Parts: sequence; structure tokens; C-alpha cells
Amino acid sequence: MPELKMSGPFKFTRGECNAKITKISPGNFALGKVHPTKKGFIVQYIGRADSDLNEQIKEHLGDDYTHFKFSYANTAEEAFLKECTNYHEFGGSQKLRNKMHPGKPLKEDIKCPVCFK
Repeated sequence: MPELKMSGPFKFTRGECNAKITKISPGNFALGKVHPTKKGFIVQYIGRADSDLNEQIKEHLGDDYTHFKFSYANTAEEAFLKECTNYHEFGGSQKLRNKMHPGKPLKEDIKCPVCFK
């Protein structure tokens, strides 16, 4: 079973994002909902921020997600590699709401560790 290795889940509100994501940093996030009976987190979207995780995640407020998870990354490259791994482990565009494979950070010459795109 795939693991996100992120903090949460937390209610997906502006206030909770500001309370939980306190560093200006690259990072990763997962958006979704909590299963009503099993209490497990259901991943619906995988994302990342190359510089400011708190600002990037809030761009998805109002998109029908009730909860989020997140983790900080040291660099945009590290965030990209984790995003790719999570994207593939949780089903890619066939199972997630992500419409396409994660794009690489600007000025970085790296490839997805899973599919080498």
C-alpha cells in the first residue's frame, strides 16, 4: 500500500493551511477527503510547490476537497521527485484528479524517477 509520508490529514481551509504550514518552503501536498466510516484519507490530487507551499496549496481552495496532507522539501527538485513518486503510486491521471504528469521545476534538468519523463 502506498504511503504519502506527509503530516495530516487536516481540514482544508485557509485557516488550517496557515496554522499548519508555517514555513515558506518548497513542499508537497495531497488533497482529498476522509472516508466517513473507515477514517482513512482518500487521495484525490497530488501537488507540489517549488518555493511557497502554503500559497500553492491555497490555490486549490474551493475545488471540492475537504482535507489535506503536506510535507516540506529542501529544494524544488526534491519536491518534484516526491510528487512524481506519489503521483504514480496513487494511480496517476487514471485515478487522481491530476490531468497530467507533474511538470519539472524551471531551470531543472531532472526526470521522473518512475517513468523517466
